[in-house]
Amino acid sequence: MSQQQLKNIIKLKCTNQPANATEMSNDYVIVDSGANLANKKFQRDLDQVLDRARSAGVKKLVVLSSSEKSAHEALRLTRLYPGTLFCAAGLHPLETQLWADDTKAAFNEILPKPECIGVGVCGLDLTKLEVASLKQQLSVLEAQLQLARDLSKPVVLFEKSGSTELLHLLRAYPNLSSVVIHGFAGSAEQAKKYLDKGYYLSMTGSLWKAKEEMHQLLRDPASQEQLLLASDAPFLFPNAKSKLKRSQEDNREPVFSEISESLVRRYCSFQRNEPCSLALTCELLAGTLDQNPNDVALKTTYNALKAFKLQF
Repeated sequence: MSQQQLKNIIKLKCTNQPANATEMSNDYVIVDSGANLANKKFQRDLDQVLDRARSAGVKKLVVLSSSEKSAHEALRLTRLYPGTLFCAAGLHPLETQLWADDTKAAFNEILPKPECIGVGVCGLDLTKLEVASLKQQLSVLEAQLQLARDLSKPVVLFEKSGSTELLHLLRAYPNLSSVVIHGFAGSAEQAKKYLDKGYYLSMTGSLWKAKEEMHQLLRDPASQEQLLLASDAPFLFPNAKSKLKRSQEDNREPVFSEISESLVRRYCSFQRNEPCSLALTCELLAGTLDQNPNDVALKTTYNALKAFKLQF
């Protein structure tokens, strides 16, 4: 399916839809490629959280898991919101001490479900080796990469200070369905290595901290074929005030729409970010690329559908 075909399908499906529960909405079409909606911070008001996400233009969300327990909960949520929520099942690198034979058996049960579209989030975090040793993290990550390979599922990877080790391990798995580097926050040099391998990078609210070298890399049209959007809710709150201040200091017009800024101001914080913040992150990325936010939304959605083998 081409981007133009996707655009036509979106136009047909989004025409004359009823207004959401909130009083404002935009016409973006966004896929949240990574939200932690199984987190206990969303237990009481997930209906309202998803209403606000729809107001921001977020049409589909991939619910990530970090443990066996959260994987079961993520799968349960997909069945409460079919067609909107999908899930990935994986063990976070700082939870690898929980890996056991029954953990693998549980993932083997969850992953073949049609609602479960990927393995993750898994990966490497070398900043807290006192919690999980490198040897332990590598062993558990390899077991999950094998699951992804054997089941032909995309893999969603988290990496912190471990890009060299991660790239080395991934050499043994050249035929993975697709690889998504979730919430990438490394250097432009590291990003280029991932992009050169054909991996996807998900952009989050931390994009406001990116340096000019990263901006230049993202402006490369080839890089834009591999960019996704992810809220990482309830984490990675986009610090709009900081970015707005920097824009004003540079004598540039703010890149944020009133709707997007209002949703973030009213419903998101460092204590609990929500998927509705993705509209603002999309606009932030659009400002970086000097492109129309609707075009950036469409492009990243198209990329997400390819990465996760989703239909709109």
